[in-house]
Amino acid sequence: MPGWLKMYRKITEWEWYTDSQTVHLFIHIIIKASFEDSKWRGQNIKRGQLFTGRKLLSQQTGISEQSIRTILNRLKSTEEITIESTSKNSIITVCNYERYQAEYQQTNQQINQQTNQQSTSDQPATNHIKEIKKLKKEKKDPFCLEPSAEASNPVVEIILNSKKLYPLLQKDIDDWQDLFPAVDVLCELRKMAAWSEANTAKRKTDKGIRRFIVSWLSKEQDSGHRPLLQSVQTALTPNQQKMEDQWIEALRRT
Repeated sequence: MPGWLKMYRKITEWEWYTDSQTVHLFIHIIIKASFEDSKWRGQNIKRGQLFTGRKLLSQQTGISEQSIRTILNRLKSTEEITIESTSKNSIITVCNYERYQAEYQQTNQQINQQTNQQSTSDQPATNHIKEIKKLKKEKKDPFCLEPSAEASNPVVEIILNSKKLYPLLQKDIDDWQDLFPAVDVLCELRKMAAWSEANTAKRKTDKGIRRFIVSWLSKEQDSGHRPLLQSVQTALTPNQQKMEDQWIEALRRT
């Protein structure tokens, strides 16, 4: 039989507590009593009742049948139980079973309710802890390929002939600034955005926008900024010079 039942400490003040066999049998009856209405061999058994007999109780507890009879009469006299005789066996009813079990059920319901409420209230904190752990893991992982929100936000957007905005990231600006050190790349990109906004018929396609940007920046570098370019070129690293030569060569082929 699954489940459990609680035992009050005040049982030590019970008048039969010093009689070990009486305590043994009474606890046994409480344990074996039906916790819900049921039927046993055609006999209706209500909650808190036990369909049994003196012989069976003796076998289950190890107490002699004579002592079982005496203890049952003793428990009846103090209204701990009632006994109803039938043609087959007897139905023992625990008098306070319903009151104690009602308290037991209510206590369980309160505990379950409090547990559910606490689980709900703890959920935001749990989610917050998970988020912190996730952020710590990402910070510790130097090979994380997911860009940060700042890195993925466009710095400049140029409108295309499809009326879509072409995003330019900080990485794009940094790369072009290395290629065209004599040009204020960010400033020129903003000029391009304004030019595309004003010249609707000359807006570029998604495939041609980057070629347009490089051509614009190249012309800027080759025009009014020539003296500055010459002074800056002397400070270019070999890698920067190689990248610039590649871009210029690509422009000549277009």
